[in-house]
Amino acid sequence: MLAPLRLAALGTSLVALGGCSEFQLAPSQGPDETEVPAATDEAQGSGDESPWDAPDPGSRPEDVFFAAWWDVTDPHNVTGEVPHRFDVIDVEGQVVVAFTPPSPDMDDPLAIHPAGPGRVLVTTGPARWTTTPSATSSWIADAATGKVTEVLRVGWDGLLYAVVDGTAHRLERLYDRRFVHVVPDPQDPDRLFVVGRVATGAGVPDVGPLLEIDLRDPLADPIEHAPSALFDPALVRPPEGGSVAPWPGWVEAVVVEGRTELRLLLESLEEIPEDGDGLAEPRVLRRLTRFSPDDGAWLPGALEVTDVVYGPELRFRPDDGSGGTVLVHHDIDRVGGQNFLTWDGREAHEWTGADERAWDVRLGPLLDPDAPTFAHFGYVPHTVGRGSPNTLSFSHRGVDVLTLEVFRVGLGERRFRLLALELVPPLP
Repeated sequence: MLAPLRLAALGTSLVALGGCSEFQLAPSQGPDETEVPAATDEAQGSGDESPWDAPDPGSRPEDVFFAAWWDVTDPHNVTGEVPHRFDVIDVEGQVVVAFTPPSPDMDDPLAIHPAGPGRVLVTTGPARWTTTPSATSSWIADAATGKVTEVLRVGWDGLLYAVVDGTAHRLERLYDRRFVHVVPDPQDPDRLFVVGRVATGAGVPDVGPLLEIDLRDPLADPIEHAPSALFDPALVRPPEGGSVAPWPGWVEAVVVEGRTELRLLLESLEEIPEDGDGLAEPRVLRRLTRFSPDDGAWLPGALEVTDVVYGPELRFRPDDGSGGTVLVHHDIDRVGGQNFLTWDGREAHEWTGADERAWDVRLGPLLDPDAPTFAHFGYVPHTVGRGSPNTLSFSHRGVDVLTLEVFRVGLGERRFRLLALELVPPLP
């Protein structure tokens, strides 16, 4: 169970401010031979007691979250030119700490990761309404102090820059600027992992090197891991007629048996069948791979998720000594509904949320992986459209036990379009 950042501890800061066995893919086994079993129509969780079992709302955990959102209380705020907000909220939707990105014109949230007690690492891109010389900006928001510190940038030239006291220092690493992942080590948040796509000479994507950057000495040469060390090459076979390299679609750092591992959602094109009209329809294959930065080598136990994950929207629970379990919103036909599924490489369990009319449902953080308990958000029914308000719900053992339709800012209530949500790690 993930311990919460207690509101009492956070409130003190606000006064001061005025935040087993491994499942392995056989090299000879292709994706067509790996079938996901039919999912059961229930949320399978452990029978262990959970803090979210409490029927009294006042007895629920005092978790707080980092929310990237857009105020759509005014129905005319649909142009994309309204600045996004970055706030810490409690489970009732009350804003308790507000942040401003280091560059106000870099407010499109791309990723949020827990980064130590009371902190999150946020990566943002350019706002839709402006231009900027940077492609992405990674910064730490500290809920205990209310401070924001930029640590990395990727420029439009694809080069990586370390940021020290507001000054950018070039690190001489080239990436595809739109596909760079920056994640902290959950055991050492000042240790950052950077990996992304690079373009090959043929113009097709490929995996770039994995870098380790120490924020205690950000200008030192990063530790570099070659792409060939990140995953088992047997997982990727070129399609007939040419080679299409893999690329990382999602990256997360987790702790397994006391050691930090990286999970990479490795995406590749393996087959390009021709339909009746002779048109190529490439198939994207997805495997969740394991890499040990301390050993500098990939680990066995990759998880086949081609028929489970249809994009980078997933949550992951590591299991000691195994490939782990993924939680996804399963909406391959884009027809709406709250269809959730867990998959551990052997069994799939699926259940439906309370509102089958919801659209564009996205996952928030896992709060109790065993139950499971997690946050999810989507459009309010019958309000689909640009700038439409969302609802934020908390699902526990297959039932939504709490749903928010507004955030409270001061004494006012605001309708919201939620862009991303992450759990803030607890203060000591």
